[in-house]
Amino acid sequence: MKKAVKIISLLLVVTIAMSVFLTIVFADAQPSVFSFQIISGKAHIIGYSGTEDNLVIPGQIKATNSDTYYTVSGISFNSFDSETEFSSITIPATVKEISFNQDILCKKYIVDSQNTVYKSVDGVLYNKDMAKLIKYPCLNSRKTFTVPADVIMIAPRAFKGCVNLETVSFEGIVKRIGKEAFSGCVNLETVENIYVGLASVGSGSFDGCEKLNSSTAVVLSSISECCEEWDEIEDYEMDYNIFYGDDGTLGGVSHVIYSIFKAVFGRKGK
Repeated sequence: MKKAVKIISLLLVVTIAMSVFLTIVFADAQPSVFSFQIISGKAHIIGYSGTEDNLVIPGQIKATNSDTYYTVSGISFNSFDSETEFSSITIPATVKEISFNQDILCKKYIVDSQNTVYKSVDGVLYNKDMAKLIKYPCLNSRKTFTVPADVIMIAPRAFKGCVNLETVSFEGIVKRIGKEAFSGCVNLETVENIYVGLASVGSGSFDGCEKLNSSTAVVLSSISECCEEWDEIEDYEMDYNIFYGDDGTLGGVSHVIYSIFKAVFGRKGK
């Protein structure tokens, strides 16, 4: 019995040692292709200069001229080659913060299933509970896409430059569309159900979408005129007074949109 326990203990030690070894080897294999900053003792990747088609972000990375390894907790797509086309970008479980400060040419985002902040579905990047659609891969070949019912917010620049998309529909109640969310979608013709529950539209959300059919364009134009001043508002429960004009009356498109908001959110404080 004691011998069996010793053998099991030895196997566990070997397994743990191999896991650490493989992690270190993986991080060592990419010592110079990633540029990063150390923030609060953890690595925040800000650039990539390698040539991998299927880019895998490491969970740990070794400091230059040092034997110290840092956990990769963040990615800022700041200094990635804007002309490099990635078939996929894989994000490890360790990453808790991602920001897209430049356009990334990618066909698919993959997130480790153990990540507690982000997830990917069909190559699209969301936060973990899918309330926020963060990034749609702009090189994906799909012509139609349905935003899942759980999504209530489209992040700024989420669909920017998605040249293959022709139709986007909203399955649930999207309350906010971030600035430049669909800009540069040059083949986008139809946006369905966009007005249901909508609380704000960021400026430039549909810039460059010249193929939008007339009925869709009219709806988008009307909502944008009413809502683009709300770019920075985080509170989705909008007070109905924001729809009143200078003369204190509701009119035209404002009246219609207010009616929708009242049905969805109710009349606050009055």
